[in-house]
Amino acid sequence: MAVYISELKFENSDDFVEIVATDNEDLTGWTLAVYNEKGTLFSTHSVGGVDSTRAGNEGYLVTRADGLVDVGQSWGVALIDANGNTVQFISHKNPITAQNGPAAGQTSDINFYNVTSGGQSMETTDGGASYAVQTSPNPGTIPCFAAGTLIDTPRGPCPVECLKVGQRVWTADMGDQPILWLSRTQVRFAPSDGLNRPVLISATSLGPGIPARDLVVSAQHRMLVGEAGQALAAFLEPRLVPVIALTGLPGIRVMRGRKAILWVHFALPRHAIVRADGCLTESLLLGPVVRRGMAPAERSRLDAMFGSALRSRYRNGPPARPIMYPDAAIARIRQVHRQY
Repeated sequence: MAVYISELKFENSDDFVEIVATDNEDLTGWTLAVYNEKGTLFSTHSVGGVDSTRAGNEGYLVTRADGLVDVGQSWGVALIDANGNTVQFISHKNPITAQNGPAAGQTSDINFYNVTSGGQSMETTDGGASYAVQTSPNPGTIPCFAAGTLIDTPRGPCPVECLKVGQRVWTADMGDQPILWLSRTQVRFAPSDGLNRPVLISATSLGPGIPARDLVVSAQHRMLVGEAGQALAAFLEPRLVPVIALTGLPGIRVMRGRKAILWVHFALPRHAIVRADGCLTESLLLGPVVRRGMAPAERSRLDAMFGSALRSRYRNGPPARPIMYPDAAIARIRQVHRQY
């Protein structure tokens, strides 16, 4: 579907519903209806204006700041278009038949059972056909570098916002590789964005001279640890870890005061370890969540570039290093803290 609920977080103080429009649809007059487990309409909310534009898609967020209630785990939400038609109706645990309101008489057609805590969300990677648990909710995010980050290239460090398709960058394992795909996104942050804000990795916080200066990346951007002098005290083996899971380390924090940022992300023929501000990190891994955030034409163009990988989960995979999920990384850091 061209418009769908892409992520839903409930049972928490920072509940949100993220909606994606993939073909530049005008969502003026669209609403989100919240139903309790008995099918009674609890509240309705305007979808509002575009919160972010990502790789040709438009993202809309309905949050607690917009009046969204503390959605219960047995509740459901319906996406209603400007003509009053129900575009999507999803619920947790059990199907819900709406007794009143804009979705009256209709039954939720997608149900999920896996959320176990208020810190998790449900996210789709197939355009709203199915949903899976996301242990680190990430409304509107994609792994990115902040403008001003210096990326190592054969000709020396280059500001990430100055990179161009076809330009070569240094990689740890495959020599210099050309950029095949690149995107820039200007984002403004709302007070309700919470952990969706940029993360600051202060100079030397991962090791002596690593990074060489303050580095700013998006919360889901993965950093290399357990190798090349990076976070060796906490990680014994090479892993790629989302930076949001490293905020338990000194010198790494969420930038809650940042109002706006220009994000840049780029993909190489293969997922690779690159150097940013003297720190080893990843190029963009073209997995299902990233592809979900692309307009159909752009997705088709990307598939043509990586045709040999069409049956793979990752268009330019496999990952350059084993990926460690946030919960495991956080537990590892806590274990190290207890030891000292």
